[in-house]
Amino acid sequence: MFKALTDIIGADKLIHEDEARALYPCPSQAARKIKGVVKPQNIADVQAIVHWANAEGIKLYPLSTGRNWGYGGGNPVAEDCLILDMGDMRQIKDFDPELGSITLEPGVTQGALYEFLSANNHPFFAPVTGSSPHCSLIGNALERGYGVTPITDHFQGITEVTAVLADGSIYQGQLDEMNIESSKLAKWGAGPYVEGLFSQGNFGIVVEASIKLDPRTDDSIMIIFKPNDDAESFDHVVRVSRDLMQTQKKVVSAIKYFNKAYSVALNMPIPREDMAADDFNMMNWLNKAGAKYKLPEWLGLIFIYGNDDLAHIAARECKKALAPHCQSVVVFDRKKIKLARAVNKILPKMKPLEMLKAQIDTVSASYDLLRGMPQSRFLKAAYWRAGQLPEDSADYHPGRDGCGLIWYAPMLPMTGKDLLKFEQITKEVCAEYGIFPVVSMTTISEQCITALVPIMFDPHENMDAAFACHKALFAACRTAGYLPYRAHIDSMAWYQGADEPQKHFETTLHKAKQHIDPEGLMSPGRYQRRKA
Repeated sequence: MFKALTDIIGADKLIHEDEARALYPCPSQAARKIKGVVKPQNIADVQAIVHWANAEGIKLYPLSTGRNWGYGGGNPVAEDCLILDMGDMRQIKDFDPELGSITLEPGVTQGALYEFLSANNHPFFAPVTGSSPHCSLIGNALERGYGVTPITDHFQGITEVTAVLADGSIYQGQLDEMNIESSKLAKWGAGPYVEGLFSQGNFGIVVEASIKLDPRTDDSIMIIFKPNDDAESFDHVVRVSRDLMQTQKKVVSAIKYFNKAYSVALNMPIPREDMAADDFNMMNWLNKAGAKYKLPEWLGLIFIYGNDDLAHIAARECKKALAPHCQSVVVFDRKKIKLARAVNKILPKMKPLEMLKAQIDTVSASYDLLRGMPQSRFLKAAYWRAGQLPEDSADYHPGRDGCGLIWYAPMLPMTGKDLLKFEQITKEVCAEYGIFPVVSMTTISEQCITALVPIMFDPHENMDAAFACHKALFAACRTAGYLPYRAHIDSMAWYQGADEPQKHFETTLHKAKQHIDPEGLMSPGRYQRRKA
């Protein structure tokens, strides 16, 4: 079956099933039976693979680097697909150093773009996330990932795509086909917006994308604030956050919230000895740890960009607005971060200081992320419950290293009531299955915030409980109206029950799929219901 394919692209570009299965270990421990992996080197290879797949009736599952941590990794949604791994397609081209437009292939990672910009002294931010420098920029953007640099919504930053369709033909936007240079500078182009079908869709294989880069600012400021622990104060803080996002929208790019459990998991080792006791209670331990280290119920971060004067004026306004409702509000600029790093270097490695040193490391990594520098520090949390942590942070790979991680990422209205209600649902559901109730949140506008719950587990001990927790959390949040903007490969079918009547959205999507990909060649099952 594969001989014709190897004749076209070469035997070294095809990895058969037995070898391929180990290439995409997933920290959620999701697994699918696959036919193998094929690794194109260019667009012509992708087209040849698609033509071959049509002739053989083989389903394809394209991916960029396979590091879709917590959402299924490099695993397809459906069984028996051939993975089309574009990690070797790493060209950076058509860079406009004046306007900040750049065209990338799917294998270009956050780290590669940052190195390209830094090496050539191009004053632009790389659109990074906290996932790791080795993750694809295009893959993250098509999954509607977000960050804290000025273009927080990474799909919003995509201005143009080139894709291979199910019949092997090339899709380009109308202006791009006409060789209009400005097509790379305006997201919507001319006519209906077709490119949206390629975001979280299965209508083709995106082989190139142009993205807009924001110019690097003179200064970046990070504010860390601790809201008072009562619900009324927290509601005030969220309301103030909304106002700041509105009134300071030119300089405040994002606001983040972390619950107490997140601060513990990111900065403290798991209490393995305590957990071995029959009477161990996770929430009691969490509350004791919080009291010992004086951790607030919530911690907030504000990310500010601008020239020196503008950034510091905005920081003062933010601090003034938050202070009446917070235990503390601390402003970190370049000088204060430099001082914190210097202090951390001279602090002795003593057990009483471990938490403080870890917190300074976290603050430092957060500031670097603010400056558009890819980070692995936050991926360390994936190892909290299980997994062998590599000594080199550049080598973090939660799937390979035996971690257990499923991410649940719903959208919430930007109100204190909704944020607290969601955290309470998370606590109740996670307690039922023995899962630590970690919650972080990031604004995507002054009206909406996305939460992220990492369901961390030991694959050898509580994998079944973790999967059951994921399903129960989805069900509880569906009732409350807090469904994810981005789904794990197992939960893509849960938006619509197998026996529910089709909705208008699903019917319309099915009609488009039938026209563009009538044989269902591309990524079967993505964001679709499955047969009962």
